[in-house]
Amino acid sequence: MSRAPLLAGLGVATAIAAVAAWREMACSSCSGGGLPLGVLGTGFYACLFVATAAFGPRRPVALLLIGAFGLHLGLVTLMVLRGPFCMTCLLAAAASGVVTAMVLLRERELVETAIALVPWTAAAAFALPVHVAPREVPSTPGAAVQVAVYTRDGCEYCDRLRDEVLPKALEGLEGRVEVRWIAAPPGTPTPGIIVSRGPGGKYIEGLPPVEFLRNEVMKRIGGSP
Repeated sequence: MSRAPLLAGLGVATAIAAVAAWREMACSSCSGGGLPLGVLGTGFYACLFVATAAFGPRRPVALLLIGAFGLHLGLVTLMVLRGPFCMTCLLAAAASGVVTAMVLLRERELVETAIALVPWTAAAAFALPVHVAPREVPSTPGAAVQVAVYTRDGCEYCDRLRDEVLPKALEGLEGRVEVRWIAAPPGTPTPGIIVSRGPGGKYIEGLPPVEFLRNEVMKRIGGSP
């Protein structure tokens, strides 16, 4: 395999990591704690891109990519277990998987190494100080629909949710929906919204459209939006 396809894959991985880095730096919700994984990922893939462009696909680059793929798998597992859902994280894991597959197709003798290495780097993700999201709001079956909002001072999206989105989404539902404003724990992305009725709830990360939020509330009230 020539270096061009691998460079293309590394370029995509770098771009996705840069999007995650922008989120971490542009909003206080993403920079409120934990490792800046987007920034670190951007630097990591950018360095591998430069190394591959300069020297071609080399064994150290291949091993680093295999290890990074395992780390991505661990982070996706954390996302499934703890939340919140993050499309950028899934795209980054997918890009890492594609690049790793390119490497293994070129150097098939590394397949056994990958099988041995990936579980360890995946397990390492559980030791990283990454974001921990709220899971659900305890409530009593039959109670009014609850909307719990996790916010943080300095988060412009939290202000827009409070002043614009939430009032429009709950228009005409006064007395039927209980809204709780909660200071987000360190490292929790904001705004974070949990819409619940009963023991379970729907977690929404970020600033949702008015129609989407109202639809989620109406699902639990039992009516049409």
